[in-house]
Amino acid sequence: MKNYQSIKVSEALKKGKKWLVVPAIFLILFFFLIVPAILMYFFRNDKNSMVLAIGGVSSILLGIISPFVWYAINVVKYKIWAGRNVKDIHRFYEDAQIKNLINETSFFRKIEIKSTTQKKDLLHFYERLKAEKVLIRDINKAIEKETIFKSSLKWNILVFLILMFGMFYLYQSGRYNLKVTLFFTGVLTLLIVYDLYKIYRYKYILKINNELISYKDGKILIYWKDVISYFTISGIQNTPSKLIINTITKEHELLLESFGKIKLDRILDVLNENKHRFEINQSLR
Repeated sequence: MKNYQSIKVSEALKKGKKWLVVPAIFLILFFFLIVPAILMYFFRNDKNSMVLAIGGVSSILLGIISPFVWYAINVVKYKIWAGRNVKDIHRFYEDAQIKNLINETSFFRKIEIKSTTQKKDLLHFYERLKAEKVLIRDINKAIEKETIFKSSLKWNILVFLILMFGMFYLYQSGRYNLKVTLFFTGVLTLLIVYDLYKIYRYKYILKINNELISYKDGKILIYWKDVISYFTISGIQNTPSKLIINTITKEHELLLESFGKIKLDRILDVLNENKHRFEINQSLR
């Protein structure tokens, strides 16, 4: 069994993802996809059914509300657990907010659901944060001394190609005529060309180590001594993902085309770890 305040930050963040993020995603998928599919199956012969209409609306509302309720209940438990078990509480608190595991804005603080006992237990978490910050050597050896991220082909290009071959297969089997096949093939070709254009336009190499962050083969160099804060923004539809880094002189907006949420989380892990390594190196000088 782990001793009191012995959990590493990386372990605590992984636990937070399993505790808060994964169940919330499951709730969204369950109420937005699974429940409507079940309703449609059982009431497929009665499209005007009041039960189907009410059930569909209720499912959508639950899909919106239930993740917030899950967060409101469990983020309190997560903070209490962290206050009792995480060794470097200051770094944990900072990294957990960067990765959106803990949200300390007024709205999310207000919706927290906690008992009287939990309110008292939560005080210990914030009391530890009020204490003087002590630099604790907590190295995540799973992250290399220098990590390199490169732009790559998007998965949807592969999907478009599969669909294109599927169209020709259906044409050969006689299910589609030549005009329909050519139309859909043309549309898919345009989508592939557009995605290739985006990949070319946002082509980059992102290097991160304990001294600096390099973007596009060193065209942009950001030194850790100048970094104030950073965060990521996931791309929506045709917009690229972004890594925003605020320094003492300016704000850098690094475009990361073709990166999904999983890889953005990986970037944050690497950034957090190298920021910590930089702070350790500074303390030794």
